[in-house]
Amino acid sequence: MAGSLDALFEFLFRHPRVAYRQGELIFSASWPPLLLAAVLTLALAGVVWSYRSGLGGGRRGWLLAGVRAAVLGLLLVCLLRPTLVLSTVVPRENVVAVLVDDSRSMEIRDVGGRSRGEVARELAVEGESPLLHELRERFLVRHFRFSAGAERLNEPGALTFQGSRTRIGPALEHVRREFASVPLAGVVLVTDGGDQDPRALEDALLAYRSQGIPVHVVGVGAEELDPDVSLDRVELPGSVLQGSTVLAEAVVSHQGLGGVVVPVEVEEEDGRLLASREVELPRGGGSVSVQVPFTVEEAGVRSLRVRVPPQDGEVVPENNHRDVSLRVRGEPEKILYFEGEPRFEVAFLRRALEDDEAVRLVVLQRTAEDRYLRLGLENPDELLNGFPTSREELSRYRALILGSVEASYFSSDQLRMIHDFVDRRGGSLLVLGGRRSMAEGGYGGTPLAPVFPLDPAGDGGRDDPFLAHVQVRPTPRGEAHPALHFDVNDEAGGVLAGWDRLPSLTTVNRMGSPRAGATVLLEGEGPEVPGGRQPVLAFQPYGAGLSAALAVQDTWLWQMHADVPLEDESHQRFWRQLLRWMVQEVPDPVYAEAVRTRVAPGEEVELVARVKDEAYLPVNDAWVTARVVDPVGGEEEMVLAWGVDRDGQYQGSYLPERQGPYEFHLEVRLDSQNQEAPLLRPPPIQVEVGVLDDELRSGAMRGELLRRIARETGGEFHEPNSVSGLTQALEHTDRGTVAEEERDLWDLPVVFLLVVGLLSTEWLVRRRKGWA
Repeated sequence: MAGSLDALFEFLFRHPRVAYRQGELIFSASWPPLLLAAVLTLALAGVVWSYRSGLGGGRRGWLLAGVRAAVLGLLLVCLLRPTLVLSTVVPRENVVAVLVDDSRSMEIRDVGGRSRGEVARELAVEGESPLLHELRERFLVRHFRFSAGAERLNEPGALTFQGSRTRIGPALEHVRREFASVPLAGVVLVTDGGDQDPRALEDALLAYRSQGIPVHVVGVGAEELDPDVSLDRVELPGSVLQGSTVLAEAVVSHQGLGGVVVPVEVEEEDGRLLASREVELPRGGGSVSVQVPFTVEEAGVRSLRVRVPPQDGEVVPENNHRDVSLRVRGEPEKILYFEGEPRFEVAFLRRALEDDEAVRLVVLQRTAEDRYLRLGLENPDELLNGFPTSREELSRYRALILGSVEASYFSSDQLRMIHDFVDRRGGSLLVLGGRRSMAEGGYGGTPLAPVFPLDPAGDGGRDDPFLAHVQVRPTPRGEAHPALHFDVNDEAGGVLAGWDRLPSLTTVNRMGSPRAGATVLLEGEGPEVPGGRQPVLAFQPYGAGLSAALAVQDTWLWQMHADVPLEDESHQRFWRQLLRWMVQEVPDPVYAEAVRTRVAPGEEVELVARVKDEAYLPVNDAWVTARVVDPVGGEEEMVLAWGVDRDGQYQGSYLPERQGPYEFHLEVRLDSQNQEAPLLRPPPIQVEVGVLDDELRSGAMRGELLRRIARETGGEFHEPNSVSGLTQALEHTDRGTVAEEERDLWDLPVVFLLVVGLLSTEWLVRRRKGWA
């Protein structure tokens, strides 16, 4: 349809639309303008007078006068000799760069049963292409292929369509720089628009706009894939403890499969199924979130695949999965529980964790003034003098639980130390309810007050006692949170009571409002609570760590209440899940990671290490190296250098030469000048080098992006079947070596047809009325 309209326009106006859009209209007649205006005025006055006097006026008289005036106006315009001034490229003296997408997404077969790559090769590369024939008659054509980078394309067979990434911006910049010293008339970009480097694209477009280089885009592929299922996002924690239940949060989108129920599966690297959960795809398209719980039993870095099985008729089944890595920590994590008075919570919390090999609970319980009960110690000297008095001592623990202990027990330095334990060390703090805790313990106005997720000021300071029975229930956020995710039947066969079946608990703490960044997971409902409801469990990120508040004093009732069956494990599972979640991502003094755990061939592996001492203060003069083990067992050494812009952060990059799994074993010496200083060895980092599926995530052709590229650079957007005007658009430009030419417009077919049409209309009206 568009081609037929273009042909009709060119027949009527003799030149293509682009010529009028890029050309300049002038009048070439040498007649004095005042003389022509006077002649026109007299002619119009004569026409009006003759028709009014001869035909008696009326609407038809005015109509005929208007028709005759229009004819005279057209003739006057023709006498002015309208001329179109065009800048046209000098044949064979200007370059046109043809950029062809060579990425994996070009293998998608959605162009009439053919792949995008086949269409692109036939259209813009192969010698029999009509488009190429036209371009070569007028320009010097240079071909490039691009994916992650761009390079010259010397023969059609060099297109493999195996690139793991599409980076349009760097490809355009490569062309612009290569032809900086030669006349470049424009660029023809043949792609499906799967750009993965938006910042670089914006920079390239800015350069093209400033230099007036047009980019004419040929978009290949369908803008909607139907039917299609895509796994858009998968979220996992950075690390978990061995034996933990993990929630994989997946976002599934689709097109054309509304109402279909599909399974979301979590698999091991070897294909072994760990878990599966079904979800109904929303009608009318869109996306849906689903949580898939699974258990990890082996320590180390686990490579997992989250997938939706391919559905019938899917064009791009490759976007149905995502590969993710999960670090499973096997060493037991130490938690310090400081209780200010004898309470049942201590005994039952120890019982809940006694068989948990992933968590080691160390208890310090004050039994009298300056007298303590110490339990779960690693050595006899641990906590010998009571609560830690140095940052190094406290930093040996990953989490701190404060029971019913008043703020005045701690020195100001200890309060600041606990604050820094969360803020700088990245530890987790859990504050339990009790008569000496929170607001009732006088924590308002202390350095710990901003750390608490619930405002400890609340109604603290009131003399009247407060005691409320509350039925604990999860909030909507809590129902989906991994710390509270209970299955009806666990793998050991124990039955877990639902929240409504658990007995009520008591609280003696009036709670303030949650902090701005806090999340409430559990609420307590009861008639004694002001307003009938108050937060029970809330948490907030704070600095590098995490703080939480559990505002009840007797969770042990979930184990010992008369209404709770003996085989019920709700209390045990609650504490195990909560404490495992709180310590699973607490950092070590030396922490290292790869910026991307999967890279394409030819891409660098970027490593980042964060180095702190025993007090968790950043170290800037450390010695950091990595032993690189390649897929065939070869070894190299790389050095990570301090990044200067951030204390304690070291960076390094490595270019793999083979595809396959790589391991990076870091060694850190805190004092680079002391060769006798002990070496610290964080867990090895695993990186997979191979062809990536990122190209196929959003498989549809990105028409909106491609149209914007053309529009912002002064080019045009074309589909493969409508490229007939592309050569003309390149030809009429002021880029490169051009020559100006003038083309008369007074004798256009459309002018002749208008004059004939107007005179015929006048004659027919006059004949019908008998005036002819």
